Amino acid sequence: MAEPLSLAASCLAVITAVGQTTKLIRDFVHKYRNARVDVIRLTWEMSSLSIVLQSLHDMVSDEARISAAVPARLRSEVNAVVHDSGKVLEEIDAILKQHIMGPWTRVSWALTGKRKICDRILVLEGNRKSLDLSLTTIDFTLSNSIKEDTTIIRNDAALTMEKLEEIAQHLMITQPPQNDTHSDEAETVAGKLYHMRRFFESLSTYSESAHGAAGETPGQPIQETADQDGETSPRSALMNSLRHPSSTPAAPATDPQRNDTMAKFLFAILQQQSLKNIDWQKVSQDPLLGPTQRPYNGHAARMRYFRFKAKMYV
Repeated sequence: MAEPLSLAASCLAVITAVGQTTKLIRDFVHKYRNARVDVIRLTWEMSSLSIVLQSLHDMVSDEARISAAVPARLRSEVNAVVHDSGKVLEEIDAILKQHIMGPWTRVSWALTGKRKICDRILVLEGNRKSLDLSLTTIDFTLSNSIKEDTTIIRNDAALTMEKLEEIAQHLMITQPPQNDTHSDEAETVAGKLYHMRRFFESLSTYSESAHGAAGETPGQPIQETADQDGETSPRSALMNSLRHPSSTPAAPATDPQRNDTMAKFLFAILQQQSLKNIDWQKVSQDPLLGPTQRPYNGHAARMRYFRFKAKMYV
């Protein structure tokens, strides 16, 4: 069976042979101008064959992809047609050289040379049509392979959505630490909270878009949805806690003593226990954060502070 790499190499070899034959045709026509009409069809057929071979070479250059998607029998048959086209071009070269260098060339071309070239043109035409059909078949096969890969990606996206909901539920049931930290650490945590919220929303948006969730537009922020019984999903609850750090999410009736260091760390960020020492009224009046036309609002001051610190971390 022919390997994809040998098929690509065969295409390149025949493309090179087409160039050599074209040069011989130019020399032949330059010597015998009356034969220009006889070789016009040959030139056109060789040009069409070269285009098909170049497209085929570009398509089969990826060895791993072709081996997985295209059957070995089809690759073998296409390779045989390519090799046959190369042999026909070699025969055409021999005929042209014979009539360029041999005696009585004008007479022999009129008697036998023209007929031999016409026979080879018919063979090249048949090979070109076969390769063109094979090109369409391989393209269709690769399209089906891409469709199967897309289905696998959609299934993986569904699993990712389930994992994200598990993470959200895990964060909701984990108890936060009670100790406070210094203001410097609070500023660092504020910036990390902003980046974590953006990352989590982007990951959830991509997963739901890839899975084809109803009512969602790819690339748009995820909207908070509720289950059929009216309860908010764990992911939506986590999004609420990320958008509104001052609110404290209620823990479901499950075991709250789960020992997970990473979950406790993330929950501490969500709860913003380390931002208690910040004077939010002073932050809201800070000129570096931009002028405000509204009176002091704790949540608005927090959001403006987060955006300001996020610019410093990016």
